[in-house]
Amino acid sequence: MIDLVSRPLPAIGRRFLATPRRTACWVAAALLSTSLAVSASTDARWPAPSARLYRIPAWALGDDSCSATLITPRVALTTYYCGGPAVLPGGSGRITFAQRSTGRSFEGRLVNDPQLQAAPPAGLLMIVFDQASEARAAVAAGRASPPAEAASQPLRSSGAPVASYRREARLLRDPTGARRDDRRAGTRVYAYGPRSVQWRSGTGPTVHLGYQLVAGDGQLQRVGAPADMPLTYRSLAYLRSSEPGRFLTTARPWASGDDLLGVATTLALGGRDAAAADEWLLPLVGSAADGITRHALPSPTPQRPTVEPPFVRADSGAGLMATRPRPSDEFYVPGALVGLSTAPGHLHIRLVRHWPDVHRVMLAEGLRDDAAHLARRVLALKTWEQGGRGVPGDVYGRRDAVTGEQRFYRLRALSADGTYWSLPDDDADNVWWESLGTALPTRHEVLNWRPPGAFPSTAPSMPATDSAEGPESAGTNESGHGVQS
Repeated sequence: MIDLVSRPLPAIGRRFLATPRRTACWVAAALLSTSLAVSASTDARWPAPSARLYRIPAWALGDDSCSATLITPRVALTTYYCGGPAVLPGGSGRITFAQRSTGRSFEGRLVNDPQLQAAPPAGLLMIVFDQASEARAAVAAGRASPPAEAASQPLRSSGAPVASYRREARLLRDPTGARRDDRRAGTRVYAYGPRSVQWRSGTGPTVHLGYQLVAGDGQLQRVGAPADMPLTYRSLAYLRSSEPGRFLTTARPWASGDDLLGVATTLALGGRDAAAADEWLLPLVGSAADGITRHALPSPTPQRPTVEPPFVRADSGAGLMATRPRPSDEFYVPGALVGLSTAPGHLHIRLVRHWPDVHRVMLAEGLRDDAAHLARRVLALKTWEQGGRGVPGDVYGRRDAVTGEQRFYRLRALSADGTYWSLPDDDADNVWWESLGTALPTRHEVLNWRPPGAFPSTAPSMPATDSAEGPESAGTNESGHGVQS
């Protein structure tokens, strides 16, 4: 059987008996781990997971079959696969997910938008949660009226920390310099998984941090996640340059051991331009030596473990968090949401391209507060203040006090004293402000903006950076290529 993208594995616990055969499995795993630790760095220490990372957040949702990620107080995203029969014509249009941190179940309605459904490689579904179940029961029984937070924050969470356009561009870039070939270098990715793939001691969900070694001993067993094999981001453009053998151009039949990463990428894009693959996909495919995307490899044995990502089918829909620690950091720094797992696949959904559509659907569903919440995070939205100071290029928002409608404006220039003028009352562009309308601006519109060529004599020259968040290049993505809209 041809396996283009993944090799799903059963979830096996980490309680091993001290038998000679299993001891051999551990020894083989240790040897393979050592052989795979390619490092061009002289640093002896790399950051370790902190205790904070193991506290499962309230926005991580799922059960033993699927996952979802809360992005605003009432709205979550998951993959189209996780909708199951409920999303098909004639289906109930309803779904229930448990909060991984508490085990409490919450019910919501599925919103199936054609643009989100077409998101490569697995499609996106939106879930709008009802108010908290216990509050609904109390109201139905006449015991109480629903508290305000039950309607606005049914899961008692404001959602995952969504990466702004600028932060996402800083996070998802390839390593350079002396550490370029060190698989531990660069942005690290982690996710919260189901109870069925728990590896840490105790009970509860797990945190996926690294690739795992898998050995066969009559039954497939995951035998650890070595610290020298963390889940690190590498763009497809980077992999095509550094490991060209993984991108086959020949037609079938493929030989045993052929690396089909290029084939899987073509299939995942569904006819979209291959040059824009990194705009849509977030690959977690290891190195060529791992063999994760190779065709028809022999099954793992105790003497010959294989390398696999930690994800199983139940991780589909789990949020992929990105963090960029330095070798000198003691622990991982808190991450930000950049993608959604499509497990058991290895090419995942990169969310930045889809935020405008998610925002559009929220508005269409009457979820103005959630749309404003998402815009505030994605745009790192600023609030206008009398006599305030800003940075040209920053985006500001203004909501109508009566209708709740939100409009966006870009700061174009400052007065001589470094302050900005009032927002336009007629929503027309002027020297100081550019009106962006009510639709969420795309990443291209935010990051590729350049100041106009001429300003009034009262306007100072533009600063070297386009954001107070940091000196990242606004016109390039993580691979150094121009950002697409």
